[in-house]
Amino acid sequence: MELLNKLEDLINRLLFWLASKVTNLLTRLTPPPVRNFFARVMGYCKQAVLFLKNLPQWLKAKLAEFKSRPKLKIDYKGVLAQAIDAGQKAFKKSKDQTPFKAIFSALGAPFVFLFIWAQSLKPQHFMLLFFFTTASLLSIFGIALNTKTILKKEFFGARHPASAPIEGYNRPDYYKKETREVSFSSVKVPVYIQGINELRALMVDISIITSNRSTRAWIERKEFSMRDHLVLTLEPVIPTFPLTDEGRTMLTEKIKDELNIFLRQHGVDGDVQEVRLVHILGH
Repeated sequence: MELLNKLEDLINRLLFWLASKVTNLLTRLTPPPVRNFFARVMGYCKQAVLFLKNLPQWLKAKLAEFKSRPKLKIDYKGVLAQAIDAGQKAFKKSKDQTPFKAIFSALGAPFVFLFIWAQSLKPQHFMLLFFFTTASLLSIFGIALNTKTILKKEFFGARHPASAPIEGYNRPDYYKKETREVSFSSVKVPVYIQGINELRALMVDISIITSNRSTRAWIERKEFSMRDHLVLTLEPVIPTFPLTDEGRTMLTEKIKDELNIFLRQHGVDGDVQEVRLVHILGH
């Protein structure tokens, strides 16, 4: 056991000696500007570690110093009473003169007294008092505005019940458009067969946008009746005609008209507003 401990100690010394030699070699090979740079970085790191180590004690000392400071105690009631008393004295002093001057002196004397009293405070106390006074005034002003708005809305505004319709309001076209859209694939369109090698069938994928969600749900439930209606009522077209811009426009308008006829025949309260061709396949 002692032999293993001695061997471990010998290996550790050898490693430390080797590390010191490598460090000295790298130090000699490193240019002086680089060595100075790393030395400054290491100095900054040591200072940062020292600062973080002493930070809790510094914060604790600052907190104790802050708690030991004398608190600002102001007798607002006494100050206001003195300000009012100064106004009364100014009024009594100048009441024998013109009434306007007496009233002006009575109104201005409290503000002069408060200004002189505020100048007698310490700068930090004055800033603290100014900050809290300003915040209080702004809070009172905000509360007054909110109260006025609420009272005006509740008692003086023409408020409608939540369920009552508002006259002159029209919902935009895009209102819940995604819930009013339904798509069908492989809808058969009749075609003219002009020759043996011509297209014999035309299948289209269509997307339908209805005026309301109930109409969309009804069309989705009656899908097969709708397909039969289109096959029986659409006029046959030349297979290549729907591949043109004019042909797509005419085909979509025709499908839209036939779908609206189909809805009216079944007494559905709604209509088809738009039909789009998603895909066309001829074979």
